[in-house]
Amino acid sequence: MLRNIIGLAKTSIQFMLNKRKAQGLSITTIILVVLGLLILIALVAYLSTRFTAFKGGVDTAASTPLAT
Repeated sequence: MLRNIIGLAKTSIQFMLNKRKAQGLSITTIILVVLGLLILIALVAYLSTRFTAFKGGVDTAASTPLAT
């Protein structure tokens, strides 16, 4: 009886240790996520500067009187 309990405990511990090695994200996944975030940040920065330039042009056009 005691041998069965010890054997079961040993098997459970070995299973948990082997399972723990497979958990987590791979380094490739982490690198791809970081690259994706950098590209997203660069795209947002680019579009926000383009929008600011566009807004300045619209403000200039709106302040000039129309030739009739």
